[in-house]
Amino acid sequence: MQEYTKLPSQNKANTKIKKCLGELEIGASISVNGICLTVEVIEKNSFSCHLVPETLTRSCLQYLHAEETVNLELPLR
Repeated sequence: MQEYTKLPSQNKANTKIKKCLGELEIGASISVNGICLTVEVIEKNSFSCHLVPETLTRSCLQYLHAEETVNLELPLR
């Protein structure tokens, strides 16, 4: 499953992304622009993944800005 969404205006170290992929669980993996992240918090219309400094410095995620479109993908089951 693949979808696209826009980033809200939030701190990139704890970026919230609209929940548009159906069922997610805490601890589930999700790919954001090809970078695999772990879902830590699920809210009514969003989920959060914590990004450690190493992930930011070694990936394209450090260049993202608020309102930028990102590619979201769930792992194959």
